[in-house]
Amino acid sequence: MAEAGRRALRRRLWTQRGAWLLACLLSLGLALLLLAPGGGGAAGAAGRQLELTDFQMLAEVARDGSVQVRETLTARFQGSWNGIRRQIPVLANRPGGLEPLGLKLLSVTDTDGTAYRTESRQVGNEEELRIFVPGAEDATRKAVLRYRVRNGLRFYDDHDEFNWNVTGNG
Repeated sequence: MAEAGRRALRRRLWTQRGAWLLACLLSLGLALLLLAPGGGGAAGAAGRQLELTDFQMLAEVARDGSVQVRETLTARFQGSWNGIRRQIPVLANRPGGLEPLGLKLLSVTDTDGTAYRTESRQVGNEEELRIFVPGAEDATRKAVLRYRVRNGLRFYDDHDEFNWNVTGNG
């Protein structure tokens, strides 16, 4: 009976060692695959980069409290990209709670006025705008966004206030 127990213990140890060895080999193989040229690791990611090199915003405040915004984004694309994403606040924290800003997208174009295709969806307190930029491969491109915010200005008894989180980072 004692011999049978020792054999079971040896079998269990060999099984554990075999599983450990297999895990080590699989990890080593995965690491080699990711680091190989054209793999999914740092070497592959280094060839594709998006950098926002300039961001300009002009806001025109109307007497009724609405704000017309024009943003010009300059993006440098390294590698192949479909375009860029822009998140714009659509809800504001006000003393009475969250209040819709009344965002209306007017246009998204290049600097010559040629329209870019866009898709949008609300994500939390922001509108996520996907801007499809033709030729966004190893190039620098600009996108000009125009939109109106109905409730951009707040009116108080002793002052009026324009608070705008232009970068949309909360």
